Amino acid sequence: RQIVNFAIGITGGDPSRLAEIKEGVDKGFNEALEAFGGQLPEISYKTYDAVMQKLDGWAQNAASDQPS
Repeated sequence: RQIVNFAIGITGGDPSRLAEIKEGVDKGFNEALEAFGGQLPEISYKTYDAVMQKLDGWAQNAASDQPS
């Protein structure tokens, strides 16, 4: 949850920046993979998946809250 809140916070809560946020998460995850020789503990992969799902959910909710 903290990762998601941080990522949303640095974008000012702008759901149109979802791709940018996810790109940053991907970059950090891949840097961690490289630093640890291409393999991380299982919890790292679960955390990555959960972060991506929560970001998608946030963007969907934020878009549905926008007036038509």
